Amino acid sequence: MDELILNKQNYFFDSLITIKTDSSSNFIKARKYIGICNEYKYCKIMVYGTRALDLLNSISSKKLNESSFKGGYTLLMKKKNLISEVLILKLSALRYLVLTENAKKTYKFLNKIKRKFPLTTVNDVTQNHTLFSFHGEKSINFLDALKSPNLYKVKRQNYQHYVFISPKKNELQVIEYFKNLNFIPISLETKNLFLYNNSVITNLDKIKKNMRKYVYDLVYKSNTFSYIKKDNPFEIKQFELSDYAIPLKNTPIYHKKFLRCGKIYYSYKLPNKKFPYILCIVKKDKVSKNAILKDGKKEILLKQFINY
Repeated sequence: MDELILNKQNYFFDSLITIKTDSSSNFIKARKYIGICNEYKYCKIMVYGTRALDLLNSISSKKLNESSFKGGYTLLMKKKNLISEVLILKLSALRYLVLTENAKKTYKFLNKIKRKFPLTTVNDVTQNHTLFSFHGEKSINFLDALKSPNLYKVKRQNYQHYVFISPKKNELQVIEYFKNLNFIPISLETKNLFLYNNSVITNLDKIKKNMRKYVYDLVYKSNTFSYIKKDNPFEIKQFELSDYAIPLKNTPIYHKKFLRCGKIYYSYKLPNKKFPYILCIVKKDKVSKNAILKDGKKEILLKQFINY
């Protein structure tokens, strides 16, 4: 592919990631090596013009520096209200690509804001571009060595990974290129396991109203949230269940004195693990390494972990 320039040593990388045929899940393969995911759900919005960066900075929780910013996730805010969590990629000095799963609301908002920024245009270019993301233990080290203007190292909350933007017409060619390097194609559901396992809070717009500003502050610390006068009373923690249960969203968890200390935000199951994992928003200093989940009359010990 013309877009990618490989160092000679990288041609031998595929010998290091020969896939074992007895692996039962693409998540296990991708976690150990490198997975590639087609992010087809993202709407792509081009913001173009001499004041494109000014427009984005006026509504972004993270201020984008013209000289150093290349790409990353941020929150688009209307005062204290969230519009969408977005990925912004800098294509050139005047062109920025905004990628969001909340297409209608984001596009409408950007079109409204652009009136304040003359000579700036906003266009939906979803049919022109395809986005791929890469995940797995070897992905960062390998992709750091690749040289491509279309390859971006980005950080979503606390999770760092790479994304690749390609013309839509080259979509199949890109997939075949990376498959030939023994990258493992993974679904959006499998990609989400990487997000959950790295404590990424998705669907931020569905956070309960009384907790929104605190959760936004937790995942995107920024001067935008300076209206939080006191220390943030919450933190995000991961737990592994010590017994089988079906943990539902907003189910309370308890600390050792059997007082509520937080709620489950979502749960997930890893393919080679016996019991589920949960991501919780808990009260700060109320949980150390363990907590308790009540499932009927059964009490299930929750063991905290950082990363699987």
